[in-house]
Amino acid sequence: MQQKEKEIEKRLTDIVRDKGGLCLKLASPGRIGVPDRIIIFPNGVVGFAELKRPGEVPRPLQKYWLELLRKFGLPAESIDSKTAAAEYALRLKMESLRREK
Repeated sequence: MQQKEKEIEKRLTDIVRDKGGLCLKLASPGRIGVPDRIIIFPNGVVGFAELKRPGEVPRPLQKYWLELLRKFGLPAESIDSKTAAAEYALRLKMESLRREK
């Protein structure tokens, strides 16, 4: 059975919450294509996630926003599986721990 985008999003939000972070739905009226979620961990760690069904790729405006956020030095990923969601959340958590020292 193929994973649904909502299941991937739930996995991401659950892991981020369990690791002590926030995973907020990002709404930006008038700005089409901004990522679905902003992830915040202690010590100033912020990341963005565009969630997709397995194998689905971001639309051009979504790619634009991901690339722009990366140019600003922020982590921004397109996530299309529960595994990728877990890996991204854990990378951000590890960065938060690294900055703690």
